[in-house]
Amino acid sequence: MSTQSTAVLLLRSPTASVDSKPDKYISAFSKRNIYAENVPVLEHSFVEVARLKELIAIGPRNAFSGVIVTSGRAAEAWSNAVESIDADDALDSSVWNKTPFYVVGQKTADTLMATAPVRPAFYPSPDCVLGAAETGSGEKLASFIIQHLSNGPDRTSASLLYLTGDKNRDAIQTTLSDANIAVHPHQVYRTSARVNLAAEISDAVSTLPTNTTDIWIAFFAPSSAAMALPALAEVLSLPTLSHSEKRHGPPSARFAAIGKTTSTYLQEEHVQRFRVDAVANSPTAEELAHAISNLAS
Repeated sequence: MSTQSTAVLLLRSPTASVDSKPDKYISAFSKRNIYAENVPVLEHSFVEVARLKELIAIGPRNAFSGVIVTSGRAAEAWSNAVESIDADDALDSSVWNKTPFYVVGQKTADTLMATAPVRPAFYPSPDCVLGAAETGSGEKLASFIIQHLSNGPDRTSASLLYLTGDKNRDAIQTTLSDANIAVHPHQVYRTSARVNLAAEISDAVSTLPTNTTDIWIAFFAPSSAAMALPALAEVLSLPTLSHSEKRHGPPSARFAAIGKTTSTYLQEEHVQRFRVDAVANSPTAEELAHAISNLAS
């Protein structure tokens, strides 16, 4: 049964407040009587803005039959580029309304469409935003795209613009290329660790409630996991698969992951091979809180 002796550090940036609503992850844990705190790991900067602006202004005709958006940052990059386009520069932008945008997760879809009412010609119509809640990972989105295109014209004629960051895994491009679907990656943002990440993680651990006996670290992406693990190792005993019983030293932590991709990275791809005790059934606040609360002390 969960009690306030359980604490969870969420390695993510808090959700921007809408109508003064609390962060959904904090709320999901709070109603289960679990202390939770967001610890942002990453900083982002947009790149290749001028080129993206040019691609949007020209329009998709004779170039792209769809756009792949797998993160909120990629969606923000699109919106930022749209804001910088002068009306006189837009040659054939209205065709974006009829262009499929293949999106990972409902949150990314919401981010993409948040500013669409301001300049709707540069965005897909709502019925052209595909995947979204049905696809919570890049692998699922790739399968969705293949299935969607197989129900239409010859998919070998498809040409998809893929908005990426510098840490994107190549699963989508590999899967689609193997299915003879042309993918054109275009990096639109760069990711780096926060300047004071080590100090911020140390502070978060040191200021946990004094009655905390069960510490969980929740990971949300392989890239942020890789950046946070060295700092976590300075202040916590981390659960490697070869972990032996600890008698002295820093307090032990248990790991949770938002989904299979992040869990696989921690357990199989990272050189230390960590044990992950809880994995959300779907990448939502409720599912992550449910997975951890079922195992919390």
